Amino acid sequence: MIKLENISYKTGGKVLLDSISVDFSEGKCWAITGSNGSGKSLLAMIMGGTLKESSGRVVLDGKTGYASFELQQKIMAEERKKDNSRFMQGGVDPGTRVKDFILKDSILKDSILKDCNDSDESLYRKYTSMFDLEEIHDRGLRYLSTGEFRKTMLCRALMAKPDILIVDDPFDGLDVSARKNLHQLFKALVESGERIFIVTPRKSEIPEWTDQVIELENGRIKSIGRSARIEPELRTSEEWGKAASEIFITHGASSASSDRNSPPVISMKNVNLSYENVKILTDINWQVQKGEKWKITGPNGCGKSTLISLINADNPKAYMNDITLFGIKKGSGETIWDIKKRIGLVSGDFQMNYRVRSSLLDTVLSGFFDSIGLYKDVSGFQLEEALSLIEVSGMTGKKDVPFNELSFGEKRKTLIIRALVKMPELIIFDEPCQGLDEENTASVINIIEKLSSFKESTILLVSHGMHIDPKGFTCHLAFAPHPEGGYTAAGSTLS
Repeated sequence: MIKLENISYKTGGKVLLDSISVDFSEGKCWAITGSNGSGKSLLAMIMGGTLKESSGRVVLDGKTGYASFELQQKIMAEERKKDNSRFMQGGVDPGTRVKDFILKDSILKDSILKDCNDSDESLYRKYTSMFDLEEIHDRGLRYLSTGEFRKTMLCRALMAKPDILIVDDPFDGLDVSARKNLHQLFKALVESGERIFIVTPRKSEIPEWTDQVIELENGRIKSIGRSARIEPELRTSEEWGKAASEIFITHGASSASSDRNSPPVISMKNVNLSYENVKILTDINWQVQKGEKWKITGPNGCGKSTLISLINADNPKAYMNDITLFGIKKGSGETIWDIKKRIGLVSGDFQMNYRVRSSLLDTVLSGFFDSIGLYKDVSGFQLEEALSLIEVSGMTGKKDVPFNELSFGEKRKTLIIRALVKMPELIIFDEPCQGLDEENTASVINIIEKLSSFKESTILLVSHGMHIDPKGFTCHLAFAPHPEGGYTAAGSTLS
């Protein structure tokens, strides 16, 4: 049983959850929904025991399992603190390995499937097989893709055999196969008597077999009902796209050179990358010409985000390969900042790394300088452009709120604005709508479509291809298994 009695949460003098009282005694599957910033993830953290309420109390009978992007970010930060790679000779410290993380606090942990009862071993193999984690059993957490880490966290939560499972945005970041498997797993658990809470900003993802739905708005309960599905009330706005287009023109896109003889924006020849002798990328040959719009797809763990890190100067192994950006070969004397100033990036990894205590406004302004945090004076023009984008995004009222106090979805919106504010030559959207509700997702898709209408702009969009399919993309890079291990890529034209 779980019951919330007058739960409130305050920080910085602001009330983010206000007098939440719910008795969850009826039903086996609850969905908690609401737009970005509504307070649903805060409520999930309090229910999951990772955040202490300011007032009220949680009445809980049983053990709780909890998984979320916020918890994933916290774990990754701890892993980076423990990184001993710089003290090792001839190798890289993997940190906590997948198997040890999943089995933490489990009777299997010390034996790793030896001398344990059959049911626990069967359960472990069931979950790791379901999420295709067998091949990364010994890989360190910090070398996982976002989707692989997501699946690993879910496995750990399930292995603890909780009486109540709370999962925040469980389907986001997963490929088609993993989503299908997780959906079936949740349904089977509910049918067997388990209690599950699914937290999601997208009402369209609420399973049809959900017993009860609670919707939050501005930290308060908006509605509680037995309806299994609530249709989203979309008020798709084009302001984001219009403002981005205007700034793109202001920053010179309309007068940019469209010389067909200009060098490729990206050129990769026989690129290979591995970690701990495990191949990730194998024989990647790829060229991106100026003005092309590429959609990049593939299953979790195929190397999509790794490919992006090679482009954005965030992966030192780029210098071990034949990679040319904007006509300049990697390692020929350019600096990281020479590369970053020409690229705008939105990604889950970057969001995890943006950990300084700066305001939403300063975070956006830092995009002009490619810094994490703002350390330089800004011009009146730069301030005006940043405030304009913040206004059309609907977050003017939060421009002074510290970035780390924003909701996950609000952080993602902020970083999208940050990537666009300087209107770079190459824009990379790596799962840009991760953590966003339907309305903000529609707005981001509108932005991408508006930007793709400019023939001079070069855009890469990494997506699992479920609900993110903007118009204007004519090139496709699809990852597939390579016979010698790892994944390779093939280019094609989208119809």
